[in-house]
This record gives sequence, C-alpha cells and structure tokens, in this order.
Amino acid sequence: MTARLENKLAALSKLVEIAAAINSSLDPDDVLPNILDVAQATMDAAAVSVALVDKITNELVYVIATGPYGERVRQNVRLKMGQGIGGWVAQQGRSLVLTDVANDPRFNRAAAEKSGLIPRSMVCVPMRVQGKVTGILQAIDPRNKPVFDEDDGGFFEAFASLAATAISNAQMHKALLKQQSEQQEREFARQIQQSFLPSEMPPIPNVTIHACNESALAVGGDFYDVIQLSPTKVALIVGDITGKGVAASLYMVRCLFDTRRSCGTAGAGMSPAGMLIAKNNILARESAAQLATEMAADLPPHPPIFVGMICATFDAATGELRYANAGLPDPILQTDGGAEDLSASGGPALGMLPEMTFDEGVRTLRGGETLLLFTDGLSEARNLGKIEFGRERIAEALAQPHGDAEAAVALISHRVLHFIGSAERHDDLTMLALHFKKP
Repeated sequence: MTARLENKLAALSKLVEIAAAINSSLDPDDVLPNILDVAQATMDAAAVSVALVDKITNELVYVIATGPYGERVRQNVRLKMGQGIGGWVAQQGRSLVLTDVANDPRFNRAAAEKSGLIPRSMVCVPMRVQGKVTGILQAIDPRNKPVFDEDDGGFFEAFASLAATAISNAQMHKALLKQQSEQQEREFARQIQQSFLPSEMPPIPNVTIHACNESALAVGGDFYDVIQLSPTKVALIVGDITGKGVAASLYMVRCLFDTRRSCGTAGAGMSPAGMLIAKNNILARESAAQLATEMAADLPPHPPIFVGMICATFDAATGELRYANAGLPDPILQTDGGAEDLSASGGPALGMLPEMTFDEGVRTLRGGETLLLFTDGLSEARNLGKIEFGRERIAEALAQPHGDAEAAVALISHRVLHFIGSAERHDDLTMLALHFKKP
C-alpha cells in the first residue's frame, strides 16, 4: 500500500470521527465551537474561522473564529461577495490553498488590518448545502510546517462538507424548536382568551344573543362580551385591539376584566358612552406614562395600544337600545323595512386622545328586529380578487329570514366564508347579534 493511499485512508477514518464529533449536538451554540475545535486540531492551524452568508445582505459574516485575533475578526470583518479571499471563494464556489497570502491579488489588506492578523498561509473552502454555498471555512497558518499544501486543501473540503451539513441541521432543529415553542405559547394564550369569552348568554326575556369570534392567527385581538345588568337588561360589547398574536390576546383579557368590573360597578344604570370615556382616559394616561418612561431612559418607544370598541345596552322591558362607538364599524339593525346603519354615535379608537367624549345613540327596538355589532374583520374580509365583503353584503345576509340571533350569525358566516373562498384571512373576525323576539 502506497504512502499516499495510507494517508487517504487515515484521512477518511479521521473524517468519520469528525462527523461524530461535530454532530454530537443539534444546538447551534454547541455545533459551531465543535467544528472549530476539531478543525483547529486536525489542521494543526493557528486559527480557524467560519463565515456564513447573510441571506438578507448577501454578505459573509464571521460568526465564530479562534486564535488571539478571533474576537476582532468576528466583530469587525464582513465581506461582500467577491471581496477578499473569503468573498472570492464564496462567489466562485472554489477552494483556495495559498502559500503567500499577503501577495495574493485577492487579499483584502483593509479587512486583515481590522482584525490585526496578516496570515502567512491559508486554506479557504466553501461550505455547501444542497449545492448552494452557505458560507466558508478558513484555516490560517499551520503550526508545524511552513505552509499548507494541496492535501490539506482536499481534506479541508471534505471537512467543510460535514460542517455545512451539521450547521444546517442545527439551524433547522433550532427553527423547529422555536416554531414548537411559539405554537405552545399561542395555544396557551388561546386557551386563556377563550376561557374569558362568555360560554353562555344571560337569560333575558324575549331575547336571543349569539356571537362568532374567529382569529386570523391562533390568537387575536378581537373580543366580545355580554353582561347581564338586571333581569331584563343586558350590556353588549365588541372590541378590537391593535395588533394580533399573543400580546393582543393577553391585552384582550385585561379589557374584558376592566369592562366587567365597570359594568358591575354601574349596574343597571350603566352608560355606554360613560364606559368608553373611562376606558379611554385610562389607556391615554398609560400610553403617556409609558412614552415618558421610554424617553427618560432613551429607549425606542413601543407602539401605543389602541382599542376599537362598541358598547351597547338593551332593556327588553322597554325595548330601549343605547349604544356608543369608538373606532369600529357602525352597528347594523335589521328591521321589517330592511337593514339600516346605526350611525348616531361615533368617535376615534380608545387610547388615541385623552379626555375624549363619545355621543350615545338611542333607539327603541320592536319585536322581530335584530342588532348586529361587528369588527372590521367582517366588513373588510377579502376574496382572492382583493374585493371586500362590505356592509352591503352583511346587510343582505342579515335581511334573510331568521328566527333568532344564532340563525342570523350563521347566515352571515356562511355568506362571508363562501365569499372569501380560499383567500388568506388577514384580520380577526368577530360579530355579536341580538334578536328581539316578537311578543
């Protein structure tokens, strides 16, 4: 057996050991140090480094480096494609074994001076995943011989292939764990959210109430509530928190808690406009205090939270409906003569301006009429042609014969789902219907 063949077999055996070493963990924080430790030992190099392609800027970013100048390399050196030796290797997808780095025309002296290191000899090889260059691997200055040779280059290419696979697997594993964690977080928030929404509607004589709440994500910022104020009187609330996801969902829980406390304090005399005024002042004060704190600490401001909300009360004994609206679509009332918008009240979303006042609309309902409160996720639901469902289609669906609130919500739900078809849902959708039965 020739010495060259013996060396190849020894190298192959070493690569098997290397594969086991660098794949011993799926944590990226472990994989990269493993790769560098093994690379430095097997190449007997003064320093080794890994640079990965930034998918956004398409630059080479040094993510880890060993040796006395490793931290300066990581912090100071970024290479554009084609720039320097590393950029050339990444762009061309070809390995380089250099015995006189400083005199190579591709050498980037400015980048080397930033790191404080002028290499003598270097092996630089591309890392590929599924044929695409994802980064480079470099070994600098052998410790027990003058320069690297072509055998070093061939071995390092095989090593880079193993390293690229290990890094890719670790990144995919991390992304999967993050996705699972986010899913668990959303599911937990969804369970909290759903537990706070009414599970049963209060018994009001000659009244049926039904709601629909569907999130664009696993959790959302839309909510509704139905609170009994007296044996014949009920409060109806529909809200829409700015944003989606876990944060909006948890703030929704707080809104439900606050409104129930307000209704409990006010009792049968609760004013829809008064509740909106109180909630608006709380939100506005909190936003101002948060902004002041962030400015004092020289921190970037967080986006303020705004809440669109409709609050209504209905007394079955008198048929009186009172309502106030802060930033949501006007309610629609289905009557014998068709459907009409209840636009006698309105104002901006809660939390935008302090000391806001809200007008209160008043209407007397007759038997057989149905009231619909909803968020803009219903009226602005879009089909594949980007056409919105719109208030007219809502009114047409609500005008169809129905004997109670549940049937009314089912009619609208069927119409909107048929309208949007396979289009992606872009906003939460919530509606709350009250049907006043004929005596």
